[in-house]
Amino acid sequence: MSPVLRIEDVEVYYDGVIHVLKGVSLDIPEKGIVALLGANGAGKSTTLKAVSNLLRAERGEVARGSIEFLGRSILKLDPADIVRLGIVQVLEGRRLFEHLTVEENLRAGAYAQTRRENVRNDLERVYEYFPNLAERRELKAGYLSGGEQQMTAIGRALMGRPKLILLDEPSMGLAPLLVKEIFEIVHRLNREEDVAILLAEQNALMALSIVEYAYVMEGGRIVSEGRADKLARDDSVRRFYLGMADHEEHQSYRKILEEKRAAAGVRSPHEHHSRGGSDDS
Repeated sequence: MSPVLRIEDVEVYYDGVIHVLKGVSLDIPEKGIVALLGANGAGKSTTLKAVSNLLRAERGEVARGSIEFLGRSILKLDPADIVRLGIVQVLEGRRLFEHLTVEENLRAGAYAQTRRENVRNDLERVYEYFPNLAERRELKAGYLSGGEQQMTAIGRALMGRPKLILLDEPSMGLAPLLVKEIFEIVHRLNREEDVAILLAEQNALMALSIVEYAYVMEGGRIVSEGRADKLARDDSVRRFYLGMADHEEHQSYRKILEEKRAAAGVRSPHEHHSRGGSDDS
């Protein structure tokens, strides 16, 4: 089965000189759920914004590579056209209209819908997934808790009837119990709505519990990938992301991999030199 999203050898620069993504390639299967793991500054947000074409607002550009959605190149499409195709991004930090009510925020996600009946049905569907929002539908979004704001942001994405949701750091700033609840709902959406999900997340333990496949990112590169259950057992992932070695100094994921290769007598793969090195999350 061909992937719903294919990113191949993508290079991204900011201001023409800051090299952020360095040959990133990944696939998202149709109706699949995939995690993009990495610490803050690894390049996860830039990867998602490259797909939704939101880089221009931050003076970034895809300098090389290809991004295809359902077999069609989307590199030159406007963000609004990408949404109409069925790709919706939930930005890091929620980004709600705080002066609008919960329901007004949700309705904003259905701007491309032309039939009122569809909007009403989609609202009820969102409220079924997020009962708390139904109780707060007339409350201004700025007064919601962090967890309720994240639910509203995901619900707003769902109102666009997407084929692919790009979900950026949904656990950020939330208590562990709320994180668990949000991730359970994300998993349920993937199963019940047949929507593919690319989940960019620092919380590897939680992400690996709901996804099928994951990519590990560091310094703008994909440094490892594999089935979620295999990565969850991988010592390198456990040491770097899951804090299983408190007595050890913090090391980069790539350095841990290099140490393992050296111990096994395996050479590290050649890495291309790049201009600059700053990055986003």
